[in-house]
Amino acid sequence: MAAEPSEGDGKGLEEQTSSSSSIAAVVESSCKNKLICSKFNNISPVKRFEGFIDFKFEYPTSLALRRTYRIIEICVEKRVTSLQLRRLARQLIKESLRKQGCEFSGLEYVSLSKPSALQASEMCSEIILTAGACPITDCNLRPEVMRRDHLNMHPDCTDACYFWRLCNVARCGWSLPNKGFKIKRIKDNHPPFKNFGSFSQESLDKQLSVAGAVEEVEGRGLTINPLLSVVRNSDLWRAHGVGLNVIDEASLQEANGMLETPIKVRVCLDAGASGQNESQPDFPFSYASIQDAVALLTPGCFMAKLDLAHMYLTLGLALDSRKFFGFKNGGRYWRYRRMPFGVKLAAAVLSAFMSEVLGVARSEGVFSAIVYMDDW
Repeated sequence: MAAEPSEGDGKGLEEQTSSSSSIAAVVESSCKNKLICSKFNNISPVKRFEGFIDFKFEYPTSLALRRTYRIIEICVEKRVTSLQLRRLARQLIKESLRKQGCEFSGLEYVSLSKPSALQASEMCSEIILTAGACPITDCNLRPEVMRRDHLNMHPDCTDACYFWRLCNVARCGWSLPNKGFKIKRIKDNHPPFKNFGSFSQESLDKQLSVAGAVEEVEGRGLTINPLLSVVRNSDLWRAHGVGLNVIDEASLQEANGMLETPIKVRVCLDAGASGQNESQPDFPFSYASIQDAVALLTPGCFMAKLDLAHMYLTLGLALDSRKFFGFKNGGRYWRYRRMPFGVKLAAAVLSAFMSEVLGVARSEGVFSAIVYMDDW
């Protein structure tokens, strides 16, 4: 917590040496915009600000960070805190985007090198949005609601609009662009799926329990993809912190008994092992990042996050493509009706839908929102 910045925060910046003039110029701009907090000269390490809890000034222990802090402190002639640096970094990100030709107004984000996941018109490409031949009835997406919201946002919409490709995919399911690939025969699931035992099965059962996501079928004509169990690196590091190396069901169970938050196992379909991923077209695009979210923050605002559960499993697969998304477990054959984890274009396809949602939100006045994909 910090006090409100005063008008005199930029004083003395003009007297900096030539070696730090470029840094000082940036900091001067931030100071004049009140992005650096009030003076921290001659304050005690612990100070009670009116209306807030005790604030303890913590100086970084890392040598590299301390050097960075020191450079900035020389420029602004005062001690700085992490809060001040975050605000300064946000301003620098905005300035950097403007220099690249990006108007950071909350209305659009332009990537000069590749399509941005925040722009519906760029994401709804024919390369990734291929619809099935006939409507599907086992997916809960509502194209009529999508049409209503889009026409409210874009009343002059024509057949040439990107939206109709998106709408057709919602109505008829997503169809695999290249179905003529050479199938690699896979006999069994990957070792991590077996090694994590009941944890893998529990994760898979959650997907099987999502209504309409998976169906049991006969094995004839089905492309079998191996299942793969994945544990986040951050979770592995947490286990390492208590002296455990998580490699199988026993070590995972032991780690969960010692950690406050249990480690989760995620099961995905390794579509690359069957050969389909390498045969699909490339579609490089830029994801939104946490830096984009930070750059939208302004003094006095707060951040909220909506986590969409089973996002992939909300998008239906076209009838002619479902046979390519099969797997075997416990001697039984299954196939996905909805988009599974592990498909090369899945992240791009889902980003196309979410970029449309973001466009509708902006038309309703919600400008400071981004779509951030954390699991892909």
